Amino acid sequence: VKKGKNEMKIGLGVIGINPTNMGST
Repeated sequence: VKKGKNEMKIGLGVIGINPTNMGST
C-alpha cells in the first residue's frame, strides 16, 4: 500500500513536478 504512494512520489520527481521529492528519496 505504501509502496504505491512512494512510487507515485518518485514518479512525480522523475517527471519534474517535484524534483525535491526525488532528491529526498
